[in-house]
Amino acid sequence: MNRTVEVEISALADLAVDCWRLQRWAFVDGYERDRIVPRQVFRALSSFLSRAGLEICDLTGQAYDPGLAVEVIDSEVDSTAPKASARIEEMIAPIVLWNGSLIKTGQVAIRRGAPDQEVAS
Repeated sequence: MNRTVEVEISALADLAVDCWRLQRWAFVDGYERDRIVPRQVFRALSSFLSRAGLEICDLTGQAYDPGLAVEVIDSEVDSTAPKASARIEEMIAPIVLWNGSLIKTGQVAIRRGAPDQEVAS
């Protein structure tokens, strides 16, 4: 018998974000025995979401482009970064796609190089 349940896509998107947060916590560097169960839970949730057509996009470390489907929550100047560059330092929440279509924008913190300064005449 095939049983189905209708679920709103927005509810699945919220579940995808929580799944991503669990993954970030459970898979930090180092092996900790108390995180085995959360890792298994993440894998099960991730598999379920994937079968439902949801994809979680984490852009941490990538170049920031204003055309990305993200909201900048925080921005810091980094004097060691190339001038006028911007990189995604941290994802606060991931981008969520359903069958390739955007259903939830991400939230990011960026680190940017100092803008070029004009020389006074």
